[in-house]
Amino acid sequence: MQNRERSASMAFFRYAKAFLFVVLLHASHFANSQSFIGVNYGQVADNLPPPAATAKLLQSTTIQKVRLYGADPAIIKGLANTGIGIVIGASNGDIPALASDTNFAKNWINSNVIPFYPASKIILITVGNEVMTFGDAGLKAQLLPAMQNVQNALNDASLGGKIKVSTVHAMAVLQQSEPPSSGSFDPSTADLMKGLLGFNEATGSPFAINPYPYFAYRGDPRPETLAFCLFQPNAGRFDPNTNIRYMNMFDAQVDAVHSALNSMGFKNVEIVVAETGWPYNGDSNEVGPSVENAKAYNGNLIAHLRSMVGTPLIPGKSVDTYLFALYDEDLKPGPGSERAFGLFKPDLSMTYDVGLSKSSQAFSKVIRSWASKKFMTGCVILLPIAITFYVTWGFIRFVDGFFSPIYGHLGIHIFGLGFVTSITFIFLVGVFMSSWLGASVLTLGEWFIKKMPLVSYIYAASKQISTAISPDQSSNAFKEVAIIRHPRVGEYAFGFITSTVVLRGSMGEEELCCVYVPTNHLYLGDIFLINSKDILRPSLSVREGIEIVISGGMSVPEMLTTVDAPATRAARIGSFPAAKV
Repeated sequence: MQNRERSASMAFFRYAKAFLFVVLLHASHFANSQSFIGVNYGQVADNLPPPAATAKLLQSTTIQKVRLYGADPAIIKGLANTGIGIVIGASNGDIPALASDTNFAKNWINSNVIPFYPASKIILITVGNEVMTFGDAGLKAQLLPAMQNVQNALNDASLGGKIKVSTVHAMAVLQQSEPPSSGSFDPSTADLMKGLLGFNEATGSPFAINPYPYFAYRGDPRPETLAFCLFQPNAGRFDPNTNIRYMNMFDAQVDAVHSALNSMGFKNVEIVVAETGWPYNGDSNEVGPSVENAKAYNGNLIAHLRSMVGTPLIPGKSVDTYLFALYDEDLKPGPGSERAFGLFKPDLSMTYDVGLSKSSQAFSKVIRSWASKKFMTGCVILLPIAITFYVTWGFIRFVDGFFSPIYGHLGIHIFGLGFVTSITFIFLVGVFMSSWLGASVLTLGEWFIKKMPLVSYIYAASKQISTAISPDQSSNAFKEVAIIRHPRVGEYAFGFITSTVVLRGSMGEEELCCVYVPTNHLYLGDIFLINSKDILRPSLSVREGIEIVISGGMSVPEMLTTVDAPATRAARIGSFPAAKV
């Protein structure tokens, strides 16, 4: 019987915790925005729409960030007052001058940032693109000094804490990426990479990387690899070092980068996916490009990001991800797929729908909003009921435990019988202690307790707590609720008047009230002696005051009325036993 009761109690506790977790998870899910979805805005084309038209297009989508490869002033200005975060870039050709000439770096900031910020929400400056993979040794060595000079120029303009500086890397910067837990950087550039990562860590800037599952599939064009890359059902890939089974290539690549950062001692550096995408068209000899595959990859990636699941090694957080690309770039060299990554056409129509349009999500947002409100309404109603039942259940079990063992030895197993006996016993104690004989026995018992070290302090504190909420207000308990000016002018604190004191000095007598102000829940606080004229007395009972403190102020009535202290001063003097000092 007792085992069943214990199991029921534990089950109730588990359900209560699960219920609270669901409530918090639901609330946080609907509070999250989609600021983690961005897009790359390439300009190697001769048929792009005007920047103003592009700005309107972006505002009609859920895209919150745009990455530019340069710093085109027309585009930066066109995105002003849209709230869209902007990443601008210094080209690889600018790196030598930025590294060697601080004035060049200042002029670059003065030309490309100062005229537009903050109307244009510039959030990041990328110095170079994939330099550590495709740049020569000299350019690689100049990358960190260039980033430092750009950062110093931002600092001089008082923008160092508002705009970050980083560089963008290709996935080839990793020597190893499979399995993800063994991710590591190319040892030939280890020293340079440590410097760059140290800069990222010191300035709080992200490590920007370009993972492309498309290229992984192109190198291994099997059906199972395609499913793994497109977030489609597949057997997954097992990492024996972490016992994690990865179900998509994107998570595996991001976690490989995380492992590489960790191996260098920079696990806390944030990862940003600067580019990722899938071409919808290509040459006849190219494997992978198609509208179906592009729509599957980008659509499933967006859904994955919106789920806030994160990756196995970075759970519960979506990595900021910039999709490649906003438009096709018809002047790009290389195979046909290089000119077919655009999510939108030059006429601003969608190449294919991946759910980025705000209008396409309007109905689902209404449904989610309605469901969210109804769910939270149910939670608000059920949560206090659940807590009340849980606390009551725990109290019954606790009290029942006093006499249940006795009945158990007698062979009587009736749940609640011990509780009824305990309540009856407590009632009879109250009746007995209200008599002359009971009071005498209590006084004798307290005399013995006060003679016992340590125990006497525990008993005294416990008695003060019980007396404070005692219905017998003739005892030394909380007498009234008080509001005092504390700790600064214009600020007030709730407290309780416990007694009055008459302070006698050379200037005569002054009536003071002893006010107890809780500072941590109800039973820890400070004691103040305050002139009764300086106390505001709200029309609240002591019980209502205690509820306000315990609830953290949530039960404060919308309007508090006070009794004028000077008008009631005479009536209050002598209402409590007054001590003279």
